[in-house]
Amino acid sequence: MSDADVRKELEKIEEISAALVLIDPTDNQALAVGIHTKFQELHDCSEDEVVRAVALGCISTVEKIVFKEVTIDDGMKAMGDALTVMRRGIMYGHPEEGGAEEEVINIDLDADDLPPLPPPVPLKQDSEGFFVDETAPEAGPKASFRTRLDVTTLDAVLLGEFIAEAAEHLLNADDALLRLEAAPADVDIINELFRVFHTIKGVAGFLSLDGIQALAHSTESLMDKAREKVFVLTRTAVDLIFSAVDVFKRDVDALKVALETSTEYVVHEAMEQLIASVDAMLKNLLRGGAGGSKLGEILIDDGKVTSEEISSVLDEQVRRPDAKVGEILVERGVVTPQDVAQALDKQGVSGKTAVIVKESVKVDTEKLDKLVDMIGELVITEAMVTGELEGREFQSTTLGANARQLRKITRQLQEIGLSMRMMSLKATFNKMARLIRDLGRKAGKEINFVTIGEDTELDKSVIEHISDPLVHMLRNSADHGLETPDDREAAGKPRVGTVTLKAYQKGGSICIEIQDDGKGLNRNAILKKAIEKGIVDPNSQLTDNEVNYLIFAPGFSTAAQVTDISGRGVGMDVVRKNVETLRGRIEIRSKLGVGTTFVIHLPLTLAIMDGMVVCAGGERYILPTFSVVENFRPTAEDLTDVMGAQKMVMCHGQLLPLYCLAEVMGRGTSVSIEDGIVMVVEDAGKRTGLLVNKIIGQQQTVIKKLGEGVGKINGVSGGAIMPDGKVSLIIDIAETIKIATGGRGGE
Repeated sequence: MSDADVRKELEKIEEISAALVLIDPTDNQALAVGIHTKFQELHDCSEDEVVRAVALGCISTVEKIVFKEVTIDDGMKAMGDALTVMRRGIMYGHPEEGGAEEEVINIDLDADDLPPLPPPVPLKQDSEGFFVDETAPEAGPKASFRTRLDVTTLDAVLLGEFIAEAAEHLLNADDALLRLEAAPADVDIINELFRVFHTIKGVAGFLSLDGIQALAHSTESLMDKAREKVFVLTRTAVDLIFSAVDVFKRDVDALKVALETSTEYVVHEAMEQLIASVDAMLKNLLRGGAGGSKLGEILIDDGKVTSEEISSVLDEQVRRPDAKVGEILVERGVVTPQDVAQALDKQGVSGKTAVIVKESVKVDTEKLDKLVDMIGELVITEAMVTGELEGREFQSTTLGANARQLRKITRQLQEIGLSMRMMSLKATFNKMARLIRDLGRKAGKEINFVTIGEDTELDKSVIEHISDPLVHMLRNSADHGLETPDDREAAGKPRVGTVTLKAYQKGGSICIEIQDDGKGLNRNAILKKAIEKGIVDPNSQLTDNEVNYLIFAPGFSTAAQVTDISGRGVGMDVVRKNVETLRGRIEIRSKLGVGTTFVIHLPLTLAIMDGMVVCAGGERYILPTFSVVENFRPTAEDLTDVMGAQKMVMCHGQLLPLYCLAEVMGRGTSVSIEDGIVMVVEDAGKRTGLLVNKIIGQQQTVIKKLGEGVGKINGVSGGAIMPDGKVSLIIDIAETIKIATGGRGGE
């Protein structure tokens, strides 16, 4: 063979090797499409008879795995050994002795027929918990796995892919572990976790990340015995796996930092000790044997069968090894299929509904952002073109029809482009479930965490920015909101408190609710603390809603003592600022002794905004629709002066402060009440009236930054290009009200 042919075959073998490491061996479709096809391609392109014969043997092995004629472990090991034989044969030549070729061809039947391979370097743990190379001289120093690594020596592309995929796998692992706590014998969940650690181990080994590989191997071994039903994972074992996932996350983050800064990657200091703990846990569980109830034991406990009937069934199983206990009991009429199904549910091994996995393509975020930006430019240009056409009188009906078709296609393209940035909140909700679990244990509280609507989709950038506010609010719900189990019992409540995280779409916004059934917000306590800190005047007459919003003031806290969970008054003001940065708002509903609900209203995307276009002082402005409560044309009787200075307007029996938008923006004089329209806007639970000349209409606008040349304009959050090509400013409601009140922030 020519050098080019040799390289081609070796590349194909390496491709198959990588696929074997990453594949889920229980996925028959992946085996058939991925591995079976790749071996067929190797067979077709090779001119080496031995390679062609071994490839055929591997094709047969894949088929035997699919039809369960060989075990997955034996089949995968045989194919791995076969790849080593082919690689060695291509590089160094095949054995000359007779029979060697026949042995290689039949590797799918018996892996022991393979020619001897070089023994692998064993990685063992000594009495002190170090992992050492047993082939090293005994007198030499210990060869623990490397705790430092220069990442510049690794393939940057492959390492980057490993970091991204490992982060995704570990998020899924958190979710699976939370489900495993409720059903520790669920084989499907255990298999899911096994695949996570198996994949991480394979790629980490390829990249020479010895510490991650060793921990993944130990954790994988623990899951392997659990899925074989040698034992049922205890609560302590699940806690240990949670710890392993945490260390994996920290090391993946450290790898990411090292890759981005071209610095040295340092293995987490707890790695060796954690590996030793996982190995010790495996030994303890193996000594203890199966810890879960068998089907017969569950049926006996439920009073469905007697121990004598189970003994009789076990005797029959000796003659019928393929028959299951439940099948035999149903055949004899001792129990019903429903009884068996209920027992299987308790055992945690009942059947699961099949899930259809959609195909997807990973796209670089930067490319996606550029695409969305270009679609935004297209929308603006289309609006300018069609707007100009509509402003002229033309006779061509064809031109008008084409313009309408252009608008329709542009809108559809805009929706598709934005939908590409939409992500499910499931990963974020799963992270919060882990947070609540850990907080409950640390605070000594029993918490039932409920999630609803985790499949709701939101713009990727919004999800990234909302994660920290959710952490702060859930911490407060768990620490301040929920009482201790004893206090709840004394108040006539269940000892277990409930925290609910819910997401749903409402109009053009996404709402995220954080609800607890705790003690609720105490108006008197909040008001007293606010007066002590000088946040409000003692003579202020505040509504319940305004008092509730005081918890967002910087440094405000009603906690009796500071804990490592919350209570320092740092957090809720950050929550409000972050939500407002996302053009969102927070609504509070609370009842003393019943509980509190926070509702975060967020835009679907940060690129486009629904706005009310108004005219004030000869200029057009855009008010965010989610901040506008209502609008009305007032009469002279609705206007009131307070102390001859502050104008107030009556709205549904409530006096609201009234400001002229043109005056606030420095663009004109007051508009007469009879000629103007009052836009009632809301910020931080307080409503204010903004007087404008007229309402032009409501439209979706593509938000643009003003740029360094313009700089910061007080009361303005950005700009939008209108259909006539001119720029209109987008009003920042909170800052505009602050300017109108002389910087008092709406007090």
